[in-house]
Amino acid sequence: MVLYIGVLCAAVFVAIIGGKRASPKTSRAAGGMILVSVLAIFVHLSEVMDENSDVKPEFVRLAYGEGDYEEEMTLDVEDVLEEYSYHVVVPEQILSKQDEQRLLEAAQQEIDEEFAKNSAKVQEKIQIQRSYQEGKVSAEWIFEPYDVVDDEGVVVAENIPDEGILVKAEVTLKCESSECFSERYFRVMPKALNEEQKMLQEIEHYLQRQTESTENILKLPNQIDGKKLVWSTKKEYLPEKILFLGIVIVILLPFVDQSREREKEKKRKAVLELQYADMVSNLALLLGAGMTVSSAWNRLTTNYFNGRHKKAIYKKEIYEEMQKTVYEIKNGMGEERAYERFGERCGGYRYRKFGNLLAQNLRKGSRGLTNLLEQEAEEAFEERKSMARKLGEEAGTKMLFPMILMLGAVMLILAFPAMHSIEL
Repeated sequence: MVLYIGVLCAAVFVAIIGGKRASPKTSRAAGGMILVSVLAIFVHLSEVMDENSDVKPEFVRLAYGEGDYEEEMTLDVEDVLEEYSYHVVVPEQILSKQDEQRLLEAAQQEIDEEFAKNSAKVQEKIQIQRSYQEGKVSAEWIFEPYDVVDDEGVVVAENIPDEGILVKAEVTLKCESSECFSERYFRVMPKALNEEQKMLQEIEHYLQRQTESTENILKLPNQIDGKKLVWSTKKEYLPEKILFLGIVIVILLPFVDQSREREKEKKRKAVLELQYADMVSNLALLLGAGMTVSSAWNRLTTNYFNGRHKKAIYKKEIYEEMQKTVYEIKNGMGEERAYERFGERCGGYRYRKFGNLLAQNLRKGSRGLTNLLEQEAEEAFEERKSMARKLGEEAGTKMLFPMILMLGAVMLILAFPAMHSIEL
C-alpha cells in the first residue's frame, strides 16, 4: 500500500509542480501513472476487504457429460495453514435413476429410427454408433451370424443369395449404473450390380460350375445372356516395349558419352598435372645447359619418342602434347602462338601460365627464363606432393566401404556357429 501511495505522490508532484517545465511526453506519462496508481490502490483495498470477510464460495456443477473443472483457492486455517494454495475439483452433476432411464429410452428410440431408415435391409453397412444422446449413453453391438457382418456393422459375406440373409443385432446400452439390452433384426441383401459387375459375376458362376465338374478341360464361355464373349491371351506389348527401350537408350547415349568424355578429360588433366613438374624441371635443366627453348623442346620430345620406340618408357600425355606443338611449328605456326596453344590444350592454370611465360620470353628475350622455370618446377613439385596426399586420402575413403562389408561378413561367419549351437 505504501508503494502505491508513494508512486501516486511522485506522479502528482511531476504533473503539478513540474508541469510547466516538463515536456508533453513527461506530463502524459505522469498522468498515466496517476491513473494506474489510483486503480492499484482501489484493487488493493478491495482485496483487503475480501480477506477480512468470511468467504463461503459456492460453485455451480456442470451438467452431466460436460465434465469436471478446477478452481484455485487460497486457504487459511487458524494456527494450521496460512495462504495455502488449494485446488478444488468441481465434479459434473450425477444423473438420477429416472434421468438414466429416460436417456436409455431416448437412445432406444434413436436406434429404432436409424433402423427404420434402412427398412431393415442392408447391402454394405448397417448404420450404428458407439454412443447416443450426445455421448451420454454408450452402446456395445454384437451381430449374428458373425461371418456376415463384422463388429463395425460392415457386410463381409460374399455370394449373398437373392433372398438375403437374416442377421440379429444385439445392443447393450449403458448410462452410468443403468443398462438395458435389446435385439433387432435386419436382412443383408446382395449388392446392386451394374452391367459390368453382373457379367463378371455370371462368368464366375460359369467357371465355378466348370471346376466342380470331373472333366480335365476348362472351357471358357462363348456366350452369356445372349451376348457374345471373345477371349484372347493378354497382350505383352513386347515390340512396343523393345521400341520404347531403344528410344530411351538412344536418348541416353549422348549423355553417357558426354559423361565418359568428361571423366576421360578429368583423368587426362589429372595425369597432366602430375607430369607437369618433371617436364618443367627437364626443360629448365636443358635451358641451363645453354640450349634455346625450341632446341630444348625438340630434345625432350625426341628422347621421349626414342624411349617409346624402344618400349623403355610408358606413354606420357605431356610429351604427346609437346609433339603436337613441334608439328605446328614445322607447319608454319609461330613459336609464340604454338606455346600458347600448348597451354590451352593442356588446360589448367599452371599450363596456361607456362605457355604464356614461354611466349613472353620469346618477345622480350630469354634472360631469367631458367630461374623462372626452376621456381615453377619447385612449386609444381610441392603441389604434386599435396595432390598425392589428397589422392591417398581419397583411396583410403573408397576402401572404407569394402572393409566394412568384409567386417560384417567375418562377424556373420563367427556368429553363425554360436547361434546354431544355441538353437540345438
